[in-house]
Amino acid sequence: MLQFGTSGLRGLVTDMTDQECYVNTLGFVRYLLDTRQAKTGQAVCLAGDLRSSTDRILSAVAGAVADAGCKVVFGGKVPSPAIMYYAMQHGQASIMVTGSHIPDDRNGIKFNKPGGEVLKDDEGGILAQVAGARTGIPEGLFDASGAYAADRRPKLPETNPQIEAFYRARYLSAWPEKALEGLRILVHQHSAVGRDLLVHILQGLGAEVVALGRSERFVPVDTENVNADQLATFREWVRHHHPHAIVSTDGDSDRPLVVDETGAFHRGDVLGAAVARFLGIRFAAVPVSANDAIDAYLQQAGIERASTRIGSPYVLAALHHARQAGKQPVAGWEVNGGFMLGTDLHLGPDRLLAALPTRDALLPILCVLMAAKQRGSLQAVFRDFPPRFTQAGLLDNFPQDISRRLIAGLQPPDSQVNQIDFQAQRLHYVFSDGHEEGRSAAYLAEAPIVPRAFWKENQAEHPEWSIKRLLEKYYFTAEKGFAPVARINVVDGIRITFENHDVAHIRPSGNAPQLRIYATANTQERADEIVRLGLAVDGILQAMSADIA
Repeated sequence: MLQFGTSGLRGLVTDMTDQECYVNTLGFVRYLLDTRQAKTGQAVCLAGDLRSSTDRILSAVAGAVADAGCKVVFGGKVPSPAIMYYAMQHGQASIMVTGSHIPDDRNGIKFNKPGGEVLKDDEGGILAQVAGARTGIPEGLFDASGAYAADRRPKLPETNPQIEAFYRARYLSAWPEKALEGLRILVHQHSAVGRDLLVHILQGLGAEVVALGRSERFVPVDTENVNADQLATFREWVRHHHPHAIVSTDGDSDRPLVVDETGAFHRGDVLGAAVARFLGIRFAAVPVSANDAIDAYLQQAGIERASTRIGSPYVLAALHHARQAGKQPVAGWEVNGGFMLGTDLHLGPDRLLAALPTRDALLPILCVLMAAKQRGSLQAVFRDFPPRFTQAGLLDNFPQDISRRLIAGLQPPDSQVNQIDFQAQRLHYVFSDGHEEGRSAAYLAEAPIVPRAFWKENQAEHPEWSIKRLLEKYYFTAEKGFAPVARINVVDGIRITFENHDVAHIRPSGNAPQLRIYATANTQERADEIVRLGLAVDGILQAMSADIA
């Protein structure tokens, strides 16, 4: 059975059988009908990315929409934000078949309500409908392997070109047609579903565009994990073409990739902050894993920040609460750069940028290029950030049960605690409801260290101190260059801040067998080193894994 993560359903293509995709989609549409967010006969918009498995899954999804009593409006192969934007503006639900940035042997389905993304509060109701759908599959529709029976596979309707055109017009109508005139932009196309659309929009705003790196085979591009080979390619393109910037997106074109005129890559958390300042945003929701350099930057710009768990549903929930509290304009973004505009923006007479509360890659790319034109270079846009550097990496095919047990073993005893600061003989707590509290705690040098198998036993008298000492003694050791632990934050995974301001953040994927590590440090070399220490064959994450087993 497919499982919900922070970006919908995802799984190996071999597990995403026609039948499994069908029942999950049927359950989603029935949930909309049951909660009166849709009516029988109403349109549901559908699109997909360029993966080899997408067409087959689109067919199964379309069949389920029809069998639920709704009709399919097919957008073809367009970006995830494009299908949702069209659907929201027309009061319709939408479904995107995409695995985003993950390899081609996997795929996913992302469900959107007429009012926006499916949130965590919706999952229980959807899963209940999915369970019911499993018991009522028409006889003979699928064979024993879960594939459509011969001659019963649904056909997709003709592509509606208005869906892509509607998304394109969002940007071309928001700014003057020469807004990017004078800029030479390289577009790394690879297999991104919005690769041609991005070129057309940049050209429509006056930029000179050179398209490079197009691939007819799906290439997984992760904007949180740009590797050394990709960076070397970008630097070579800069030397050869002398652009003002290199831009790209991930597979479903909802996460941006931006490289400046020197060949330097700027991660999405910093990119989002620059975009928020350019747009005049006043409230921002950003996941806890973001580079802490953005805090001072946003404060200087007069932008209030809320930290959330990782994933667009949590960012969007924070934006919803901010709007209810009367804050505006509001926006959020993720470390991958996907930008969520929570309120309409008036950019000038007759120039409206409508809200789009889902990850979007084109808006941050366009805004940062316009900022670069104003400042004289893209590099200048990022000079205002404190010199903090980040890196990220992951262990793939990492057992999810071990990931969950690892994180569970490092949680404070009080489940309402989000963060603990270690202050000599005192602990400072930040709770999930926002209030803070100091508590005295005797820090005895001989205080017991939790055994290395810390998820099996935690009977220490002072468990918070024991977790701190465990991390320092066995994993993030002085021999590896780590200072003592100063803070742990458990909003999402465990984020460890050390006394020298290094940061290591460990977090399992919500619905994929992956364990990620994020690092922040005062130099790029140290951030890279923290990730290397985490991911090495005999590294920190593997040591934790071995101790769990």
